[in-house]
Amino acid sequence: MRILVITNLYPPQELGGYGRCISDFVWGLLCQGHHVTVLTSNSSYLSPATDSIRNNESVFRSLLLKGSFENGISLETNLSEISRIDTHNIDFISNICKFGWDGCLLGNLDMIGLGIVDILSAHRIPSLHHIGFVDPPFPLRELPSSPFYSIASASYCVKDSLVRHGFPVNQSLVIYPGVRDDLFVYSRSGLSPSIRHCYSLHSSGSPVGSPANPLKMGFAGLIMASKGLHTLVQAAINLRLLGIYLNVSIAGTIFQSDYKTYLDSLISSHSLQDNFITYGQLTRDQLIRFWSLQHVGVFPSIHPEAFGISAAEIMCSGLLLCSTGVGGSSEIFSHGKTGLSFQPDNSQSLVDLIIGIINDKYSLFKLPITAYSHISSDFSVLSSSSLIEKHFLATMN
Repeated sequence: MRILVITNLYPPQELGGYGRCISDFVWGLLCQGHHVTVLTSNSSYLSPATDSIRNNESVFRSLLLKGSFENGISLETNLSEISRIDTHNIDFISNICKFGWDGCLLGNLDMIGLGIVDILSAHRIPSLHHIGFVDPPFPLRELPSSPFYSIASASYCVKDSLVRHGFPVNQSLVIYPGVRDDLFVYSRSGLSPSIRHCYSLHSSGSPVGSPANPLKMGFAGLIMASKGLHTLVQAAINLRLLGIYLNVSIAGTIFQSDYKTYLDSLISSHSLQDNFITYGQLTRDQLIRFWSLQHVGVFPSIHPEAFGISAAEIMCSGLLLCSTGVGGSSEIFSHGKTGLSFQPDNSQSLVDLIIGIINDKYSLFKLPITAYSHISSDFSVLSSSSLIEKHFLATMN
């Protein structure tokens, strides 16, 4: 099949995990033998567009956005400029549509708009809009009425939210973003090399949480209050005050600079700078390496997540997942079987969880093995992209 993909941001220009999710779907569709072309913006302030072709897909960064994601979100308010952008995008997409497509996968259309659905429908191109946010990305009154338009939710949590807001999606697809299980694992044993080394030290007389065997905890995500990183920072400080040795690694783009300043101040006020390592946004390869060096991956989000790709990648990397399980992230794991849960925005809850891990090593040395098997069998990118394939094949009959 010939499949078109339209989304506002596409790797390496991305924020958080949604752009990477769409890129992974593209990879999965390519693995299934389809021809894929991506239409997106050139948001060079996020990253240089050095790779016009990532996985043998054609990428055209010619769309214009009605706003910017630089240093937060800012929307264009000049009506004449908005009109100019809409005209440009409509003309460009209309021209592309002339080449014939079997389907169009729509990603995040923020700052592009739903008007492009009318263009696709006019060319009788079926479109599948993957909704990757818990709150509806547009008002119900703007829902396209075209029979060529369908919605797929990133989790049952997202689908339930759409239903509560009146969207007629009871019979629609749920397509999880999925994890690249071919990449995020160093050993088919399902246990990260770092945990195996930790177990060796523990068995040799250096308990987990001791100076010779500190617990290594990691976080990867946008640096913003709703992601709950302060819960991890405060918990780590309290654990250190209790005599537990640990190192915390933090990776992600700073989305709220004042929030990052607050976290730095909190850490420095306890003179624990040496216990925290902060990275910026990591490439996929760097992120794989990042997780391989941790024992525990913490997913501390406060606001309900559509899915929580970071949590899935933690599990697929052979680490122990500690998660608040807000929103769709609760669908990824089962407490006590494939991960552990703690209360959102509650550092003491996380402290208690970590103390329990140190006192009972089963969760650290055994749960990750079960978690890896679970995530690779039920939440892989290939299984998700096959659902997209089946949808478009069905529209051809």
